[in-house]
Amino acid sequence: MRKLKVLTLLLMGDRDAVSIHQVHGNILKSIDDVEKSDVVFISGDCGNIEVFPDSCGHRFLCESKRMVTKAHRTLNFFSRCRFEQALGKLISNYDLVITDGLLTSALISKEVTSLAVKCLTVVHGEVLKIKPLVKRRLGYLSSELFFYSCVSGAVETSLNESLDLKNANVEVIFSGLDVKMLADRRLERQASRAIFELSDDDFVVGCLARIEKHKGIKELVVGFRRYLKGNPKAKLLLIGDGNEFDAVRDFCLSEGISGSVLMPGYLENADQYLMALDVFVLLSKAEGLGLSVLEAQLAQLPIILSDIPVFREIQARSDSEFCQVIGSDDELVGSLTLMDKKDKWPVDYDLTWFDVSSMKGAYRKLVSRMMEIEC
Repeated sequence: MRKLKVLTLLLMGDRDAVSIHQVHGNILKSIDDVEKSDVVFISGDCGNIEVFPDSCGHRFLCESKRMVTKAHRTLNFFSRCRFEQALGKLISNYDLVITDGLLTSALISKEVTSLAVKCLTVVHGEVLKIKPLVKRRLGYLSSELFFYSCVSGAVETSLNESLDLKNANVEVIFSGLDVKMLADRRLERQASRAIFELSDDDFVVGCLARIEKHKGIKELVVGFRRYLKGNPKAKLLLIGDGNEFDAVRDFCLSEGISGSVLMPGYLENADQYLMALDVFVLLSKAEGLGLSVLEAQLAQLPIILSDIPVFREIQARSDSEFCQVIGSDDELVGSLTLMDKKDKWPVDYDLTWFDVSSMKGAYRKLVSRMMEIEC
């Protein structure tokens, strides 16, 4: 049987892109008969190399992310052209390239076409705004050399609505989680709370997320402030770092609620602390899937989510009253009040649809079809 040479090319090379890296690590673990497998990070210098197979090589190019994301601007044009040529030489050593999004694939689309190399693009988020480079390279991206896997049905819908990929190969493969690994490292409630100096009587609301505008963290803090007025023992635990970290922290100080809001910043393997929470809340404005939501379901936490397509999809698949989608501050306060009585109810979800073995099986079949080899 033919052995493959596989290159994984990732724009995001920092440790806070752990969810994306985990998906790509699982994809590589699903591919059989690999002669050579390398992971190249375009930007950043400290990607989560531990989530990839031990046999993978790793390389950090330490390029400016802006050079890629703003590639259409004159200032970046010549740098991008030189970079594309360098990537072409790299790609020529492989049979299959796997990328972390449309922009990464657009960047290499000319070289992929010239070399007749197959390219699998994993679309991790809703396609809401099309970068100029992607628009200009649609002809390449629509060819039979390019295949697309979307991490949710909502992502597939947005991709088809936003881009005319014509006869491109597009399918949905849900990002899976390693249930046993997550369960093994998850701390019990008392141990988790001790780390953050939380008492057993505290009603703890929280989430694991980047502190960015699109994650709706400011909106969560505003809603929590309202809830706190009638529930002084409530605490808000926000695990994560990001561009809005200082702004959110300063807002809590100015509103006099900083004593009830804990912001420990980025914590490695943050999912292990989920049992410190009584309810998980994520009010994102856009998401591809939201692996932290699924991690919270595995921890059997009640969940409150913003009203966006992928969260409605998760709610429908969860088949549980404990996964709620809300659209206003009033609904958030009402849901938190209801969830405060959760100890009276069993929390149960349908968890079968995001099993990691199903994900690996789907990618194994997709790659076999792409490369025209037996599964």
